[in-house]
Amino acid sequence: YPHYVKTTISYAFTISMIPTMMFISSGQETVISNWHWLSIQTLKWSLSFKMDYFSIIFIPVALFVTWSIMEFS
Repeated sequence: YPHYVKTTISYAFTISMIPTMMFISSGQETVISNWHWLSIQTLKWSLSFKMDYFSIIFIPVALFVTWSIMEFS
């Protein structure tokens, strides 16, 4: 079981580097995503994310730290 978790975290780290590198190379300051999720008569649910530089950098760093801790524990 620990081997599967460690492998999954390493894959998640590797995959999270793709959008991080795309964000850094594009030179943008923020990324805003809006998603209209559900609409029932007068009720409208939408989901929006506003990711800045620090938010986008945090995810791969957190995954790398978690991977390192699991690797050496």
